[in-house]
Amino acid sequence: MMATGKRWKVAVVAIAAVAALGFAGTTQGSETVSVLGMAWTEAPASALVVSATGPLVFSESRPAPGVVQVDIAHAVVTGEAPPVRNPSVGLRSATLAEIREGETVFTRLTIELAAGAEAAVSALPAGLEVRFSGLSPSPPRGEVVSDLLAVADEGGVSVVLASGAPLVGKTFTLADPPRVVLDLPGVVNQVKRRVHPVEAAGIQRVRIAQFATEPAPVVRVVVDLERPLPYDFTTLETGAVLRVGTKATHSESAEVATATAQQAPDATPPAREAVAEVAPPAP
Repeated sequence: MMATGKRWKVAVVAIAAVAALGFAGTTQGSETVSVLGMAWTEAPASALVVSATGPLVFSESRPAPGVVQVDIAHAVVTGEAPPVRNPSVGLRSATLAEIREGETVFTRLTIELAAGAEAAVSALPAGLEVRFSGLSPSPPRGEVVSDLLAVADEGGVSVVLASGAPLVGKTFTLADPPRVVLDLPGVVNQVKRRVHPVEAAGIQRVRIAQFATEPAPVVRVVVDLERPLPYDFTTLETGAVLRVGTKATHSESAEVATATAQQAPDATPPAREAVAEVAPPAP
């Protein structure tokens, strides 16, 4: 990676060819991509992830030592994107902001690095990720959410979260676009799949990410909606269930219970092998 200058990257080669013609801000006739949010995630790899509704065209520059700027063309921030910090990997701060330069409007990701840390930016099918190197990350602390299963039905979706302990969280809603949000304080995300499409019952998708790492870990689950829907959160012995939509029927509840049982850690001790008793030798 060059220390100075800009280099265009994109997940789709055809888009990259167009972007190479010049800087692509939000201009008339261009298709705008929505940036849904930014968060830290531990799986499938430790990285800062910017989620979007499609591939992002972006350029990368380093205007000062320890600062990386990623300018994202044709993109507007429509979701919550508070600053992200993770000192254990050398990430002092990552911020998203809308920038206006004349008639050009674009989104800028600014990354501030600690001394000795390096950042590598790469495209995702729906967003981008930044991986860090140069410093040894601290081991995660707190409870762990190991899996997420989105069980959709005619009335909504049941988001089953698997853990080795009960998960206690805070639920709330956000508007424009409508979303149901679940924050799990003191929890570390180890779910490998970040986005779980639903596309049913007024629900678009379910997303999970490490919302915060300092001063304490927080996992955030977001359910993207087509319209506002009721929701309910239930803590289980081995995780939790977030229900969005109408109350599940008896058969749907049974399906969720089955999914929960399949995700729960196996607490059954392994069978002991039978050992034949050998009589002591005769005196």
